[in-house]
Amino acid sequence: RVFTVPNMIDIPSSFSYKAPRESTIPVIGVCARLAHLKGVDVFIEALAELKRRGINFHAKIAGDGKEKESYKELIQHLDLEQEVTLLGWITDRKSFYESIDIFCLPSREEAFGLVILEGMMHSLPMVLSDLSGPREIVADSQAALLVPPATPQRLADSLQSLIKDYGLRAELAENAFKRVQFYSSKNVGPILQQVLTQICKNG
Repeated sequence: RVFTVPNMIDIPSSFSYKAPRESTIPVIGVCARLAHLKGVDVFIEALAELKRRGINFHAKIAGDGKEKESYKELIQHLDLEQEVTLLGWITDRKSFYESIDIFCLPSREEAFGLVILEGMMHSLPMVLSDLSGPREIVADSQAALLVPPATPQRLADSLQSLIKDYGLRAELAENAFKRVQFYSSKNVGPILQQVLTQICKNG
């Protein structure tokens, strides 16, 4: 017999839905290991496209890894040094999420991204790669925009939609906070306990 138990995240009781800020210059954030599979280069190329379209933004990239220097060079090559901040490895993820307006996960491959749940918990509208992991998390909740992986133009299109449409940002943010409740420890904990009890009972 197979039991399926969702991943879970601890949501502090102090957390509640927060409507997006109406920022004049929105901040787009990525939190990922700086490795090819995580697609941060795709994100940087999408930002360059946004700049070519005359769209104002700032971007924060949190994370470290072997591609750090090549990404620095890509940012310089695409003339994005004023728009992009490389934060390196961060320990205070809460402050990071609270400092951004849009969360992006541009992975080429992603099984189950805990950072997606963290973004949802912070009521962030999101653009995610259309892969099995993100797709499973979002399900039919309409909590994020999904784009094919490794398509910077499509990623730029979705980011532009969120930047230009406050109503869409608010809708996705609210849906995201509702969706993450499914993965809360308060919801998943009893399910896990029930499964463990059943396993012990059956030997």
